[in-house]
Amino acid sequence: MTEFYCDLCGRCCMGMGKYVKITGVMGPGNYAVVHKISGENLFARLEKDFRDDYDPFTDSHEGWCPFLSGPDEKGQHHCTIYSARPSFCKDFICCQGRIYDSAGKSAGRIRGENTLLSDDAELKEIWKSIENSDLSGDVLKAKITETLTEAGYRTDFYD
Repeated sequence: MTEFYCDLCGRCCMGMGKYVKITGVMGPGNYAVVHKISGENLFARLEKDFRDDYDPFTDSHEGWCPFLSGPDEKGQHHCTIYSARPSFCKDFICCQGRIYDSAGKSAGRIRGENTLLSDDAELKEIWKSIENSDLSGDVLKAKITETLTEAGYRTDFYD
């Protein structure tokens, strides 16, 4: 198993605008925030790299968490309050595993126990034999790994 890493796609935060609300401005770059799913109240400070040029009231996109910036020149999105983000965000893992093609390029993500998120037509076709199985847990992970390895893919499951 591999430790989860964030690839900065931003998808997890793009629908969080209705749940992450700024309840007060405590000074330049400092905000009182409530996370409506968890009920957590916190004080958030913009990360140093964003303090001079990010305003969550004017720079965020509709529906997004007000603290999600981007995309930058690399197409990545960043949490502007990463060090002070809500516990819900710290604990969130967008997928249980990733799939890479033979060149090492990301080919898909596994959500839930056997839901594939991918644009790779070949991978989608192979996946049909996996998603219709009655397997679960570690047995399913082993089947996914075996099937995809035989087809030239690599899987990383997260702890």
